[in-house]
Amino acid sequence: MYLRRSAAYDCHYTASPYYFVWTVIADRVRTAESILDVGCGPGQLAQLLMEQRLRDYVGVDISEVAIDMARERVPGAKFLVEDVCTGTTVATSKVDVVIATEALEHLDDDLGLLGQIAAGTRVVATVPNFDWPSHVRHFPDEKAVLDRYAPLFGEVDVVAIRKNEAGRIFYLIDGIIATRDLPARGQHASRGEG
Repeated sequence: MYLRRSAAYDCHYTASPYYFVWTVIADRVRTAESILDVGCGPGQLAQLLMEQRLRDYVGVDISEVAIDMARERVPGAKFLVEDVCTGTTVATSKVDVVIATEALEHLDDDLGLLGQIAAGTRVVATVPNFDWPSHVRHFPDEKAVLDRYAPLFGEVDVVAIRKNEAGRIFYLIDGIIATRDLPARGQHASRGEG
């Protein structure tokens, strides 16, 4: 999707269609000293965070084109090309916050990815209420988001942020990864449901 160099990915972050949700995320993580951004795309959120004086930022994306764009946009940040489901960056990172905006819904093993994050780490993520050709899943309401992700967190909050009048919503997940044993990569947490 980045090969087209569309206006949505080439523009300044304030002109992005995601700016409304990035401002909420930036406000929530403003005191973080270190962030790992999973599925960072072309670095627009990174630019916003770095302008807020975040010093330790690492962005990871599977797209080489997106990472090239990010490196051009924010030369002071670190960006890596990696498949986060098979790579080691998520599992080995020691950061205050892991961000995953509009990434989890694209992954078959989203729970396995979250299970790699160190216990006690804060995660701020978004997932949509609408389907898209590249989405593996989407969520009808906050309860569905909690049903899927709450077992991985010691504490978690989900807030609906409306994108537009057509009813598109992004659910903001903000929580601390649980200190209990998490499911191994590729396994889902059992919730005792049938």
